[in-house]
Amino acid sequence: GVEFLYLNGKDLDMEWFHTNGFKTPIIVKDPNGLDLTIPSYDFTVADVERYVGSLRELDVIDVSRQDDLKMKMREWVEYYETFPRQTVYNVISLEFSDTKLSNLVHPPSVVREMDWINRHWPKSLTEDCEYQRPHVQKYCLMSVKDSYTDFHVDFGGTSVWYHLIKGEKIFYLIPPTEENLLLYEEWVSSCNQSELFFGNQVKNCHQFTLLPGNTLFIPTGWIHAVLTPKDSLVFGGNFIHRFNIGLQLRIYDMEIRLQTPLKFRHPNYETLSWYAARDFLKELRAHDEQGTRPPEYLITGLKSLTTSLQEWTSTRETLKSHKWEIPTCIKPLRVINEINKLMDILTEEEDRPVANMPVMTTEKLDCAVEGQRSIKLRFSHGQVTRSERDGDKEHITMKLSVSHATDVKNEKEERRNLQELSDPLGDEDEEEEEEEDFSENDRSGDDEFVYCKSLTQDDDGAKVNDKEDALWSPRVEYSGLAGGGNGRRKIEKNDEYKEWMTPTKKKKKNSDTDTYGISRNKPKPKTAKQRLGKLLGLDRTGHFLRK
Repeated sequence: GVEFLYLNGKDLDMEWFHTNGFKTPIIVKDPNGLDLTIPSYDFTVADVERYVGSLRELDVIDVSRQDDLKMKMREWVEYYETFPRQTVYNVISLEFSDTKLSNLVHPPSVVREMDWINRHWPKSLTEDCEYQRPHVQKYCLMSVKDSYTDFHVDFGGTSVWYHLIKGEKIFYLIPPTEENLLLYEEWVSSCNQSELFFGNQVKNCHQFTLLPGNTLFIPTGWIHAVLTPKDSLVFGGNFIHRFNIGLQLRIYDMEIRLQTPLKFRHPNYETLSWYAARDFLKELRAHDEQGTRPPEYLITGLKSLTTSLQEWTSTRETLKSHKWEIPTCIKPLRVINEINKLMDILTEEEDRPVANMPVMTTEKLDCAVEGQRSIKLRFSHGQVTRSERDGDKEHITMKLSVSHATDVKNEKEERRNLQELSDPLGDEDEEEEEEEDFSENDRSGDDEFVYCKSLTQDDDGAKVNDKEDALWSPRVEYSGLAGGGNGRRKIEKNDEYKEWMTPTKKKKKNSDTDTYGISRNKPKPKTAKQRLGKLLGLDRTGHFLRK
C-alpha cells in the first residue's frame, strides 16, 4: 500500500516538491521549520468568538442526520461548552480571512509560495470588481467528540494543510487512482450513499491519527473521511498549485458532472485558472530566453490546462456558461495559442537542459512578506486625486493603478487587453495583426513613467512639485528607473518636457517654433496640474483619456 511521508518542517520547501512532486500525504510532527504562524495551544473556541465576532453566522452540520443548519458564533460557543450534549454538531467551513483572527494564523511558507491565489491572483483589483479574491486559505474547524465527516474530495482538487491545536483526529485516506475516482463518483450518485462505508468499496483505505502539534498535508484528489474521538480545534486551508494541474482539473470536471452546488465549489476557479495561464505563458517565455526546458510535471500540467481552457471557449454554446469567468484583461485565444506554440518549441529541442527549479518571472511575489510585491507604477492608468497650494508651490497627489512588473511588450499587450475582450472564436487575420503590433520598438510609451520596486500596498501615490516637477513616491526609495537612472527623474520645465510633449505637424525651425516644432508663442500651462494634464492626456476631471 501507499505509505505516508514523515518529514521535518525545514526540509519541506519548493525545491523538495520540485524534485519529489506532491502525490502522497505528508505528516510533519513538529511545526518548527514550517514557518507556520498559529495561536498558542491554549487557544479555545471562546477565543475564536472573540476574534471573529459573536454574531458571525456559521454553517453547522448535524452529524447524526447529515443536515446543515445555521448558528451564530455565540450560540456555537454555548453549545460547545455545555455538557452533556444532546446532539453532535460539527463546524468545518469557517473561513476567517476577513476577520481579526486572520492576523494570528498564516499557512506554512511553502504553501504560501506555491498557492495559486498568492502567485497569480492580481493584488490591485478594486473592491467592486466582479472577480473577487477567493477566500479559501484560512479555515477554523471546531469539532466535538464523535463528529464524523464522510468521504469527500476537497473542492476543485485543492490540496490541504491541516494543523491540530487540540483534540484528536482519525483520517481515512484513499488514493485518487482513476478506478477509485470512478467508484467515488458512482458512490456519490447512489441513492443509498449514507448506508455504505466507501472505505469498504476500494482496495486500499489508509488510516492515520493526527495529534496536537501535528501538521498534515493532503495532496490533490485524495478521498478522505475524518472521525473526531475528542473535542478538537484545527486551523487549516486549501490551495491550488502547479504540481497536480491535470488532477485538479479532473476533480473540477467531476464536480460539474455531479452538479455540486456552487457554495461547495472553489470560488472563481476558472478565473484563477486564466490568471495562472497568463503567468505560465510568461514563465515559458523565460524558459525560452534562458534556453531551458520546463520540468515534466509542468509540461504535462500545462497540456491539461490548455485543453480545459479550450473546452471552456471552444464553441459559442460552452462560451455562454464560461465567458463571465474570463478576466477582461486576458485574450483567451492568444493565451492558449501562445502556450501551445511555446510548449512545442521547448519540448521539441531535446538538448535543452531541464530547469533545476521553476523559472520565476519578473513579477515573483515575496509570499513570505504580506503586503509587498514587485510592481510597475504606470501613469497610463491613474487619476489626479488632490491638488493643494502651499505658497508658490502646488502639490498634486496622483492615485495610480498598479500592474505586475513585466517586459514592455507584455505591458503593451495587457494595456490593449484591458480595452476589450477578444472573441475566442476570432479569425487568424486578427491574430496576425496583433502579432505585428508586438514588433514595435521595445520602449516605454510616450504617456507613461515606469518604476520598478517592491512597494507596500499603502504607497500607491505620487506627488509633483510645482517648482521643479520632481516625481517621487512617499516613504519608498526606488533603486532605479526601469530604463536606468537613479530612481528619481526630474522633469525640467524646458528640456525634459519636450521629449514627452507631442510635437506639432510643422517641424520647420523658425522664429515662432523651437527645434521640436513646439510653438513658443503658445502660452504654457500655468500650474503643475495643467502641465501634467497636458503631458499625460488628462481630461478636466483629472482622469486619463483612453486611447
